[in-house]
Amino acid sequence: MVEIKRRLSLAGWLFLINFGVPAYPAMVGSPFQQSPAQEQKIAAFFKTAPSLWQDFQQEMPMRQRLALHDRWRVSCQEPRLAGEIELPAAFSFEGQVVLQRSFRLDSTFINRPLRLVIQGANYETKVEINEDFVGSHEGGYIPFAIELRPERLFFDKENLITLTVSNQLSPLQTLPARQRPYGWLNEGGVLREIYLETLPEISIENTKIKYNFDQPAVALNLSAEVRLQKKMAAEETAAFAAVLEIWEIDRARKLAASALTPLAESDKLRQTLALSCQLNQPALWSPALPNLYAMRLALLRQNEVVDECWQNLGFRKIEIADQRFWLNGEPFVVHGVNFIENYGNNSALLDTAQAMKLLMTAKELGANAIRVVGHLPHPFLPALCDRLGIFLLEELPIYYFTEAHFRQPQFAELALLQAREMILRDRNHPSVLSWGVSVNSTLFSPDVKTIFSNLCREIRQLDNRPLYAVTPLAWLSDWIPQVDLLLPDLFEQEGIPTFAGAAASSLKPLMPIIGFWRRDERVSPEPFAKAAGPSGDAEQRQAEKLDDLLEKLEEMPKFSGYFLQALADWPASMPALMIGPNLEHVSPNQTGASVNKSGEFRVRPIFDHPAGMIGQDGRRRMAFQVAQAFNRNDRRPMLSAKKLAPVHPQAYPIVGIGVILITLFYLNRDRRLRANLQRIFVHPHGFYVDVYENRKVPPFLSTLLGLMESCIVASLLSGFCYAYRESMIFDQFLNLLIVDPVWKARVIWLIWHPAWFIAIGTASLFALGAVAAVFLRILGFFLGRGLPTVQYYTFVFWTPANLLLLGIVAPFFYRLLLYSDFAAPLMFLVVITFLWLAGRYFRGIRVIYTMSILRTAIIFGIIAGGLIVSLVLYYQRNEAIFEYVKYYWQMLNVGG
Repeated sequence: MVEIKRRLSLAGWLFLINFGVPAYPAMVGSPFQQSPAQEQKIAAFFKTAPSLWQDFQQEMPMRQRLALHDRWRVSCQEPRLAGEIELPAAFSFEGQVVLQRSFRLDSTFINRPLRLVIQGANYETKVEINEDFVGSHEGGYIPFAIELRPERLFFDKENLITLTVSNQLSPLQTLPARQRPYGWLNEGGVLREIYLETLPEISIENTKIKYNFDQPAVALNLSAEVRLQKKMAAEETAAFAAVLEIWEIDRARKLAASALTPLAESDKLRQTLALSCQLNQPALWSPALPNLYAMRLALLRQNEVVDECWQNLGFRKIEIADQRFWLNGEPFVVHGVNFIENYGNNSALLDTAQAMKLLMTAKELGANAIRVVGHLPHPFLPALCDRLGIFLLEELPIYYFTEAHFRQPQFAELALLQAREMILRDRNHPSVLSWGVSVNSTLFSPDVKTIFSNLCREIRQLDNRPLYAVTPLAWLSDWIPQVDLLLPDLFEQEGIPTFAGAAASSLKPLMPIIGFWRRDERVSPEPFAKAAGPSGDAEQRQAEKLDDLLEKLEEMPKFSGYFLQALADWPASMPALMIGPNLEHVSPNQTGASVNKSGEFRVRPIFDHPAGMIGQDGRRRMAFQVAQAFNRNDRRPMLSAKKLAPVHPQAYPIVGIGVILITLFYLNRDRRLRANLQRIFVHPHGFYVDVYENRKVPPFLSTLLGLMESCIVASLLSGFCYAYRESMIFDQFLNLLIVDPVWKARVIWLIWHPAWFIAIGTASLFALGAVAAVFLRILGFFLGRGLPTVQYYTFVFWTPANLLLLGIVAPFFYRLLLYSDFAAPLMFLVVITFLWLAGRYFRGIRVIYTMSILRTAIIFGIIAGGLIVSLVLYYQRNEAIFEYVKYYWQMLNVGG
């Protein structure tokens, strides 16, 4: 007997005690030698799962399984690497890897149907056997199987299996899409178990269990597909029979059984099997008492077992009425938590001990439901939830989709395929409460609603569990007709009057997602200043806001339940703006890696998102105690968080007033500055003619003016970013513009430190102006309008003199943006000023190059339009910028 865990954990022992370990021999690959340098490089890029697990609840003793976990050769072109790993394994960069290993099949496999089973790989997988393509699969974390034809296999020598796995996501065409705000890491690789499985000549597939309560008994109806590996005569098929049995969970005593039912006489390769039996006085399943039974489905021929399936089973009655759940005839309030699948070491790779610890923590929190965010969880999780008594919500990765996503030609097919694979795997688990079909996606147009309605109808045919969607509160009306319950996203929202009104009028359960970031310290915006406030205060502030919100929810007359965001902090590939820049919130277990141009690799930071009831280290926060007391109806802890006054950076008034004073000083002192400023405002055409005729303006004055203008623009830009630093929409839009996480972390640091933002922004804008002067000099050479570079330098920095007018509002710009009555007029003023500037540049270029209006428009359009179009096309191709601009505009318009 070969063990199937690298580290046999507490959870592993739990299952082994009940069922033992099935025969599961390891395969031996060809030896591969790798140097210590290769090992170090592979270890930087790949993580290996600490645990392996097989589905003990669906044991199929008649099928032989051959593990393919050890000794895989891995290679990749970018980054360039080669070495050896064990599976399951995940790589942290975005790209494509090739995995190869050999295996030998002995004579017992001859004339037996064989398939390759992969319990989950991300995102696209192509499979070759002995250099022949045999199949592919698209979709992450979802199980799939590929049939292997005997003629492509060797039984007298080694076989070569090649997997090509890519985790590259498209902005529009993959499921999930590239844009995943606050979502999970996009790990690539074979993330779950992989093995070869033999099939009997006639096999059981796709079992579906339904039951009806007829007190004091339950009538169990089972349907399944029976598949023949080769055609048989009708009379041969009739020789097979099936039986359904219900056993105690330890399989010591049989409690009920169906009649032995022969298969229908048919020469088809597939037929549907229907069996039924009745169990008297069953013990019902609930989170308080998770009673389970063992179900056995067997196919026999002359009393000889051909195929059989064991599966755990629980009986519970779920109804939705009066805006709430009813479980086994009693009202049931959902106390849920969100869980971004992460079992330690910043990875979704299974660690059974950590999974057990997390679920036990959820039970101690008083949670009775877990929503796994974004993708299908490891099959170990629903099996464990069955035993521990925790409801599970699973969802499709339709995450922040725009209407353009739904209109993609492959969307319906891909979404239905992933829904089918998710539901067929887990629909018989009593712990699975509901299927999720969308997270914060738009659904406005009639054609898009029709597309989605068709998808929901197909899903309901696969299973009758309720469907749910996560949505901003303002979009509820669009989603209510589509699903059975809704999870309004109220994360980081302290007030709930709008939600209370929606809940009072809704005919369906509304269970809000609530929670708050936990910031380590208050970030000081001043340069060189120490952060204020101990980290304990940050925990208390998080707990205090949660306590206030839970108290408001408790007072609502119709309260269906809620979900906390989240059970634990989670790792993400992008930093979050509103968390602040402290230590970039880099995870202590940095597992990302990238390669620089010289081929050297470096560790890429992975950013913690600290909103959990527990930290990445497992330590429970004060918010945990608050939620635990609420869920248990206990007395809540006393909180005394220090109230923080609003932080208003002094850099804006200091810099803004400084610019005004310096400008006034030189205006009073330098007659030439006064004269040229008057000329550029009152007679700009004449000024441009002076530049063209090579009349000199002192370079010092041009430099001074350029620095003042750059400082004003940098101050306005910094003020805008700082004013909206806690806006989730602004942060998510930054994700579209800055795709590199390291650069986004640097931008976040600058946003939270306005003085540095202004200083670096001023220098950058001034340097950009100097580069523009050189560019205009080169352009003049090609147009035959040669002027000294200093004249173009003068033109570049004197033309935007109108920006000096914005210096009047620069000291107060940030503060005024905080007031909604002033924000729109201010932004209008800024936009008009920059449009005025564009017109000034257009007029000036026409003069210094002595061109007609039409020719100037062409040149101006090529330069400015070409740059803008190139940027827009780049972001459209890589980030679907048009669709997301519309998406976030709609969110702003409805107040989402």
